Amino acid sequence: MKFIISQNELNRAISLVSIAVTSRSTMNIMKGILAEVKDGRLILTGTDNYVRIEKTLDLIEYEEGATVLPAKLFGDIIRKLPDDIVTVQSDERGQASISTSMSHFNIVCFSAEEYPEAEVVEETGRLRINKETFMQMVKKTAFAASKDDSRGVLVGILIRSTAERIDLVALDGFRIAAASADTVMAGENEIIVAASILTELVSILSDSGIDHEEIEFRFDSKKAEVASTDIRVTMSLLNGTFAKYEQLIPSEFAVRVHISRSSLRESVERAALLALDGRNNLVKLHFEGDELHISSRSESGKVDEVIPVQKEGEDLEIGFNSKYLLEGLKAIDDENIIINLNSGVTPCVIEPVSGSYTYLLLPVRIIS
Repeated sequence: MKFIISQNELNRAISLVSIAVTSRSTMNIMKGILAEVKDGRLILTGTDNYVRIEKTLDLIEYEEGATVLPAKLFGDIIRKLPDDIVTVQSDERGQASISTSMSHFNIVCFSAEEYPEAEVVEETGRLRINKETFMQMVKKTAFAASKDDSRGVLVGILIRSTAERIDLVALDGFRIAAASADTVMAGENEIIVAASILTELVSILSDSGIDHEEIEFRFDSKKAEVASTDIRVTMSLLNGTFAKYEQLIPSEFAVRVHISRSSLRESVERAALLALDGRNNLVKLHFEGDELHISSRSESGKVDEVIPVQKEGEDLEIGFNSKYLLEGLKAIDDENIIINLNSGVTPCVIEPVSGSYTYLLLPVRIIS
């Protein structure tokens, strides 16, 4: 196998597919990038068996064939080379050479026959959505998915679509983040994808140069695939039943508070300086008349702040984990938000005045 290509183009492609390469595997082949020259084009592939990224590139010169190059070493070498034309060539003895006009490297490579083959997605469903909209929806929900791999589907994001709408939902037992948007094309479908994988997909869509306004998912019962002209991302789906999250979100509230998101966020961030020094990251919110009193305390000291609000309902005091509260506030773009409450021990629902986003957060019980 042999190919000649510009250093800059190759470096960007390696960085892209390396997102899917694992360094934790005991198998050297899984720490590598598959380089395959076929039909006059180079296909670079990285995978950890859960997500697979393929990038196709045009070549200056080539000889068909395939090999697996160690991802970190190959990437480090190409990144350190000057902006020049690069020649990569492999032989039958498991050696690969990397050359420019001024540099020459020889490194060990591996047989392409041992590299995991791509699984074909037998399409049973499809949806199309605006790329930027989808990326924002992932960012607004992924943080609320569980980080504990033993929690099954709770490490994932539910993607549920109808003919006109798509919902992305994540929950971890302490909060629910749900974002909705119009789809370009979809049917009645539900799939669950690990939040970590969708976060990687957002990174790929941001950095890959895909300039299409829309992206299209194709999926079956095991895999989902997003593809463009020169990039293909295949993701494993999570098996299991997602929680009936709609039943967990109250439909009626005794207290509704209109408040400035930026004022609340900045105040909570200051209160969190002391909350994080404590044991439970607790910040207290006391809604009293047309004021919100925000406070926290620890062995290091205490803080109290007051910001104006527009409240409907009785006065109420409630406590939250400051980290969880701030993550929800950061996910909302709108300046004007509504905090919906029933009591100091029942779920709080935060939502923008306009827009399709819901953030449910369980309170922390306040001990007098």
